[in-house]
Amino acid sequence: MVTQVTVAELDQAEDVGFYFKYIGGITFANLSSALEAPGATSMVTASSKHGLVFFSDLSGVYAVRTDDLLPRLCTKVASESYVTPRPADVCLWHKPLGGITQLALSTDESVLAAVDGPAGSLGGIKQFSWCKAVEHRAGSGSGPGVFLVVDADRSLRVGRYGDADSFVVVASSGVEGADWCPAADGDTLGSPALAYSTGGQLAISAVVSGSSGSPLAVRQLACLPLEHPQGLGVVFESVRWLLPDTLLLGGSQLVDDGNGDEGGDEYSSLLVLSGWAPNAVAPPQGAALHTDLPMFVEEDSTPRLSGPYLHAVAVPRWGALVRCHRKAVDDHVRLMRTAEGEFGSGGSPQAVAVTEEPMMIRLPNGPDGGSNYVLGLGLDTSMPLDPLPNPLSAEKPPLVPPPVLLILTSDGVLRVYGFGHVELTTPLRPRADAAVPLPTQQPEWAVTQRSVDVATSGTPPSLSLLDMTDAAAKAALPSDGDDDLLGDDDPATAWKPGGSETRMSDTSSPAAISMAPSGAASHPGPVPAGSLPSAGASDTGLVQLNAESVTAAEDLASRVALPDSGSDDGLLEDEDDDAQERRRAAAAAGIASDSESGEEVTSPGVVPRSQTQPVSGPPSAVGEKTAQPSTVTFPAACDAFGGGMFGSAASSKPSGLTLGSTFGGFGAGFSMFGASTSNPPTTASRFGASAPTPPSMPTGDFCFGSGFAAALPTSSSTPAAPPSPWGSAVTTGLPTGRSGKAGTAASVQLQPTVAELDQAEDVGFYFKYIGGITFANLSSALEAPGATSMVTASSKHGLVFFSDLSGVYAVRTDDLLPRLCTKVASESYVTPRPADVCLWHKPLGGITQLALSTDESVLAAVDGPAGSLGGIKQFSWCKAVEHRAGSGSGPGVFLVVDADRSLRVGRYGDADSFVVVASSGVEGADWCPAADGDTLGSLALAYSTGGQLAISAVVSGSSGSPLAVRQLACLPLEHPQGLGVVFESVRWLLPDTLLLGGSQLVDDGNGDEGGDEYSSLLVLSGWAPNAVAPPQGAALYTDLPMFVEEDSTPRLSGPYLHAVAVPRWGALVRCHRKAVDDHVRLMRTAEGEFGSGGSPQAVAVTEEPMMIRLPNGPDGGSNYVLGLGLDTSMPLDPLPNPLSAEKPPLVPPPVLLILTSDGVLRVYGFGHPCRCRHSSPSGRLWYGLGSVDGLLTLSMRGGVGAHRG
Repeated sequence: MVTQVTVAELDQAEDVGFYFKYIGGITFANLSSALEAPGATSMVTASSKHGLVFFSDLSGVYAVRTDDLLPRLCTKVASESYVTPRPADVCLWHKPLGGITQLALSTDESVLAAVDGPAGSLGGIKQFSWCKAVEHRAGSGSGPGVFLVVDADRSLRVGRYGDADSFVVVASSGVEGADWCPAADGDTLGSPALAYSTGGQLAISAVVSGSSGSPLAVRQLACLPLEHPQGLGVVFESVRWLLPDTLLLGGSQLVDDGNGDEGGDEYSSLLVLSGWAPNAVAPPQGAALHTDLPMFVEEDSTPRLSGPYLHAVAVPRWGALVRCHRKAVDDHVRLMRTAEGEFGSGGSPQAVAVTEEPMMIRLPNGPDGGSNYVLGLGLDTSMPLDPLPNPLSAEKPPLVPPPVLLILTSDGVLRVYGFGHVELTTPLRPRADAAVPLPTQQPEWAVTQRSVDVATSGTPPSLSLLDMTDAAAKAALPSDGDDDLLGDDDPATAWKPGGSETRMSDTSSPAAISMAPSGAASHPGPVPAGSLPSAGASDTGLVQLNAESVTAAEDLASRVALPDSGSDDGLLEDEDDDAQERRRAAAAAGIASDSESGEEVTSPGVVPRSQTQPVSGPPSAVGEKTAQPSTVTFPAACDAFGGGMFGSAASSKPSGLTLGSTFGGFGAGFSMFGASTSNPPTTASRFGASAPTPPSMPTGDFCFGSGFAAALPTSSSTPAAPPSPWGSAVTTGLPTGRSGKAGTAASVQLQPTVAELDQAEDVGFYFKYIGGITFANLSSALEAPGATSMVTASSKHGLVFFSDLSGVYAVRTDDLLPRLCTKVASESYVTPRPADVCLWHKPLGGITQLALSTDESVLAAVDGPAGSLGGIKQFSWCKAVEHRAGSGSGPGVFLVVDADRSLRVGRYGDADSFVVVASSGVEGADWCPAADGDTLGSLALAYSTGGQLAISAVVSGSSGSPLAVRQLACLPLEHPQGLGVVFESVRWLLPDTLLLGGSQLVDDGNGDEGGDEYSSLLVLSGWAPNAVAPPQGAALYTDLPMFVEEDSTPRLSGPYLHAVAVPRWGALVRCHRKAVDDHVRLMRTAEGEFGSGGSPQAVAVTEEPMMIRLPNGPDGGSNYVLGLGLDTSMPLDPLPNPLSAEKPPLVPPPVLLILTSDGVLRVYGFGHPCRCRHSSPSGRLWYGLGSVDGLLTLSMRGGVGAHRG
């Protein structure tokens, strides 16, 4: 399908708030001349997940932790006074690997590919790129997946890591550059789409199938003609797909000089797709090419069309794109912004100039004042920067720590620049210790064993390139203990069976390479039976191919694997003459040698290259001039997970992003990364039963315990209740029929319509104060964080749970009712003893959130102080009940919004299920409730980033593998009055209705919250809770602003809204955490027994006997709502009619449970005079409780007449 492209010039803008701040640089050699690099380079990359930076200076590859790099950065780098550090003093590891021109980290950040790709050589690699979709491996988590290779012959191939049979040629010639489509924000599946340019045309394709051991299948979706509007002979040689709908294209002009040389300007453009969904089931509906002004480049600094030349990174949340051109010698770094994003233009995309001197970026000249070129560009969010001084005024508050740009230049220096915006209020990654610890063991997909049958004569087997690729991709890197396996450098004895590594070599000669799809190859001799390496064999074999046995020495590729973290750090400085001579000899033969042993090292993952025609015949004669092929090196994952690639796990820092060092789900010893641990010790519970103790968790983190159940004791000995049938293992996945359908939903952009909420008064609803209870008459208010949810109820079992920050209490509703007192917290009130009232209580301090699983079997207690490192802003169970095979229902999926504003989802008891839905910017989130009569429930969730609401769905994820989340829709949120409102609360109360809470950020220089709150109802249309398709529309109904006490909590420390719904009535009740008057507000929807019948309404109750007023706090101070719940099991008697004693009594209503900052739980009947009786559950259950450091696990078992402790 040909998609027509409209053309327009890119809008130009200046000084829109973005800034660059030079932090410093580092180099390990003060060069006297610039690096001689090819045209296509990508020599720096970063793992923000693990806090690591990787870079090459063509003489070595280095890995440095970001927190180790920061103190080593120097603003005088490369000057005469700069003292170059030793790599051993800075690096996690380094290796003297010469000629590495590209470094590419897999999307799951587990494998680094190192490319030796000299531009213009036959067999050279122009570009290597990993697919940006994480590949989920059955039973073993995620791992490196599909990638593309653009060769120097301009062919394009795609393949899968570790699977030589998967390779397929997408285009046999003419390809200049290519890239993969990135995932939409919140989409954990990613996109299978790729785009490639042939200079004057862009093709969009998608990988549609391909099981292990068979070629991938690629389907072309669209072709877009590319032509610069000025008709200057521009060849679009760079493709950088930065946002799901936005590609950056780099163009080079070919001048009419008879040779077709490149001109002195570069022509960058943005291609914006319309009607495009990253799931790639349909082509885009249109496209617009926005061309930038031409920028000067040094035309003869690289061979002709040896790119792609553009380096680029994006900050999607901001709408910011940063680009560098390989051949630029001035204005190296250019900035663009899209229409969308926190700092987007709001209209057409723009090229942004930063002209204010303190905010600009200028790269220095190269050695001896010569040109300096950018050879690599990366973005890192894990650099532990402090707040930066405001570049425009020292009197203004410091700026929020920004992410950093990593720029590697031809003077061999890695420079680090803060890149931010002066209005940035939330860091992309605020915690300095947010790096995920490195796994201590390799994942299941990386465990490889190879068996090689060798001829008895000792002649090394001759393998086809496909065979060698298969062996290489399944090979593991040698450990430190393997260094002396091959101490003999004699070529006659260099190949030996045994050991733990594989040496692969190939030639660019067609005589020695076969691309036969079957894997059969043309080679000088037959392949011995059983010689093909295979994964999972019972023994480990080693094949080293001698140069003489395959082809001429100078034809051999330099196949190298990145090192482990052993004793290689001093190699660059401390080589003796013999070692240097061995290295020079190896380099002359094209063979890499490792450290002082001179041994040839492994390339576990060689990429086969397309050839014009396989030809049988002898290898090239020694000394015959052939081109040196390039290589891609995949360091084996056993090193990637704690060995050579990232260093040993012992040196990693702990992280608040994990569930602690071990996960004690259901009492089984289980490491989050597969390192087995012993079962946690058991301890006697307070109920007299023995139960496993979950691992200790740091403050602010959370954990789920062992799922045990203990019987409540009586005066005599009571045996423990049996454990839950799912208490020892959870093996079932999602509810039936959920995983397959939702994955096909397309992500759409919905623009909500906006209207004011209708206002109504006295439509029949009433509140009736029943009384309250507290276990301490406080002299001052509780010091609670902004985000609280300190009361919840199990109407199914007739229980109320609440916290007062000094303890957690469970009370039966029929025991609570006679203990309620209308004079609670007064001087005359006598506080009861918890033991006289509670079913149980625990002195767990600091519990700020209580959440009962949807099946009401497990209670999660969260210790999440607002603003603390590792703190939890919000925890929420999915409202769909998880059905477990053969054992009924159980606790299922949940979400966590961390204090760093990342959003994760996981499954109870399954540490491998965790997946990051959004890495930053999330203010609040909630799950979609089930429709009336739906026993399965919905797996959809919604989250707000302040100015946008994303609706996503959990679409798959079996036990032991990460959940998969597909984004369905994005809805921009903007208050119609344009008051700088940030929507920080999301409460999904009805299947089609979400309550959003907004806080105004005032323009006072600090962005503090204002004195009003702005709540709104978002009503979806065309939406089904089964989440197989996005909603078709939405309407935002804004309520009148309500006064709140702005400085009562830290800034944006919510979500602040508490809310409950009675769907049958169409009634919604909300409370704001910071309200000090009119604490409880009422709304009603169009539908329901007491609905409006038209538009939704805000309802005021003005008749005094029916109103609700919360009293002041201690000493007459403010009183804040810290929790709101609804219970239908309270055994109330019929209530007198509040308007007339002569009228019949009212049907007993449900009750609202309101926990306030004076430590009191107050109970209010909430009803309607026309309400009919609501049935209450019968029967009671046994209960058990375990707790440790912010952990509370409640298990409920069947039984009637449970005993109270």
